[in-house]
Amino acid sequence: DWGAWEGRGPADLRADPGPDGAAFRAAEARGLDLRPPGGESPRDVQARLRPWLRALARAGTPSLGITHKGVIRALYALATGWDMTGDPPHKLRDACAHRFALAGDGALRLVALNLPLAP
Repeated sequence: DWGAWEGRGPADLRADPGPDGAAFRAAEARGLDLRPPGGESPRDVQARLRPWLRALARAGTPSLGITHKGVIRALYALATGWDMTGDPPHKLRDACAHRFALAGDGALRLVALNLPLAP
């Protein structure tokens, strides 16, 4: 989870003039290794997702995952090689689906981003 920063997004934390904002701005340069106080880093999230991705790949059936943006960003980083420093190469829009494909070993590949969920 996002630890002490749970419920707060990056934009909110960047704008915070207090100690949480200062800590986030300093930690943001760590990319995949950004660790909120009491929380997990994106790299930790990726490690937690890898066994699940391998199991999905072994099953070989289409699957749908519904999750929050932190997990989606970690998956996107796995699929694209983005180290999570700076802005992502593509904007991940809210209220959209993102499609990934899995290789037999659980390696992730980006197929499509920002697919509208409603017309």
